[in-house]
Amino acid sequence: MIKNIFRTALLFLSLFTHRVHAQTNIALGKPVTYSTGTGSGAALADGDFATNFQTGNTLGPPNAEWIQIDLGADYLIENLVLGGLPTGTNDRRFMIVTWPSTVAFTPTAQPDTAGYLSNSFLNRLIYTDPALVNGSNVFGESAANPNTPGNAGQTLGPVYPTEVIGGVSRPVLRLNVGIHEARYIRIINLQDTSLGFSEVQVYNTNISPVRVFKNGGFEQGSTKVQSVVREALVPGWSTTDPVGMFDQDPGIPADGSYIEFWQSGFGGVPSAEGSYFVELNANASGMLVQEPMCVLPNETFTWSFAHRGRFGVDRMALVINDQDVAQFDDSNLTGGTHSVVAGSVTASATATLVSTDANGWTRYSGTWTNLSGTSATINFGFRAVTSSGGTISAGNFLDDVKMTTTNAVAGFASPTFQGAENIPTANLPIIVLSGNVTTATTIELNVVGGTATRGTDFATTPASGIISVSVPAGNYDGTVATGISLAPYMQILNDTVSPEADETIILQLQNPGGNILLAGPSYCEPFYTPVTYTIKDFPRCYKPATTTGTVLPTNHGITALGRAGNWLGILGYNFRHGR
Repeated sequence: MIKNIFRTALLFLSLFTHRVHAQTNIALGKPVTYSTGTGSGAALADGDFATNFQTGNTLGPPNAEWIQIDLGADYLIENLVLGGLPTGTNDRRFMIVTWPSTVAFTPTAQPDTAGYLSNSFLNRLIYTDPALVNGSNVFGESAANPNTPGNAGQTLGPVYPTEVIGGVSRPVLRLNVGIHEARYIRIINLQDTSLGFSEVQVYNTNISPVRVFKNGGFEQGSTKVQSVVREALVPGWSTTDPVGMFDQDPGIPADGSYIEFWQSGFGGVPSAEGSYFVELNANASGMLVQEPMCVLPNETFTWSFAHRGRFGVDRMALVINDQDVAQFDDSNLTGGTHSVVAGSVTASATATLVSTDANGWTRYSGTWTNLSGTSATINFGFRAVTSSGGTISAGNFLDDVKMTTTNAVAGFASPTFQGAENIPTANLPIIVLSGNVTTATTIELNVVGGTATRGTDFATTPASGIISVSVPAGNYDGTVATGISLAPYMQILNDTVSPEADETIILQLQNPGGNILLAGPSYCEPFYTPVTYTIKDFPRCYKPATTTGTVLPTNHGITALGRAGNWLGILGYNFRHGR
């Protein structure tokens, strides 16, 4: 009885599961290099917070000690975990820098240089004393400690929180660094001393590649007139801006660096659409990047956005796959300069000025083509090139970003599903789509096999033949949240036969209508069809009711004719009466 109860509970829990991409420590066992010192840096990538490593203390200003991990390939990363040292403060002031193999960058040992601070293709996060970070002082320098790298043990970042690991309380710093492609992870010291940690862990994102923009109008993320919001709290967007803590927000940057929001009308600037827009750089040179996107082989997609200068003519670049594909000059005035920069459009792209409105916003549209014969996960972003305000962090307003793919793709999120036979729609497969479905259409569902009997173990609408599933027009984000439920078309039947073997239904999607494609192996990650649904036998505590025989005296509702009421009610009675 108790085993059956637990089995049923597990089945109920399975009803609420859907595709989740597990985050993995992709730095585990990867090669670690460092500036100076002796010993093995491998201790930083061994998964053990009980071991640690520190560099030497040989380099002097303007050079600084550093540690670097080569992940061996480009990954879409989102989180870093740093294990603190058991004693000392050599883990409390540093800058994290990540970049992919597609970005041509030769790192140096000098953190306070344009090579790091002006390169918006690098994703950076600075950990220092937040009370001293303001304006252009991104490293938290002070009158008593004016240089970078600075005096050891001064202008330190916050003390790490502690976690119990292996029965021991240890300092652990968990950071969101936004969703970015990266192969190389460099941590460069901002103190003139050794740099060390007990562990450096790097985790991939669990966000699936999308085919529609999220939050392209920046209506999600802020409710204030003007504010900076940490990137992990802004749906759809990440930034490479290096500042994630400052005097007015001194907490640990667990949610990453800042994105700057303006409400329509703030500073005398109306939005291009909706109630909010953004300024490209909150504090320093950076790039705004959409969640990873999947494009199919040789596919062309269409993009559009609105751009405006702040004090005069600002220049912005559209970045796809870590390359500028076009640049744009725009004034803050309707009659000022508004143009696609001559010679800036690459062979894979087109760019056209559409119109300039009365508030100085200029709309552009264009295309980008995946010239390869394979599907690709790409990044799509915007970076400030120049600003008329004199500092790169003041200027380049952006709003109303859109992207339209040629096709939407469809499939199931998993190759297998299961549900209890006593629940008609228990965890039925959900058709997931990614992309824009331009007009309402259908996709066929075919029962192609399995051990379950149609009409006995499960019912469909129609009762036989091909099932036509309706797909409304709209944007689909590739998750079950926007998926198509099979509940209107298929129900599991409780045949009351128990015990019996689990039964299966094999379902195949076919003949998608409109601009829908069955992704199959051409997509950036699996969209499955066919799939197998397993009907799990529902455990019963006693035999089914009979309708003939001699009626005997009852005992708690049970008669010689079988059961009176359901088994859960009887189970509840026995629990309440200590049985």
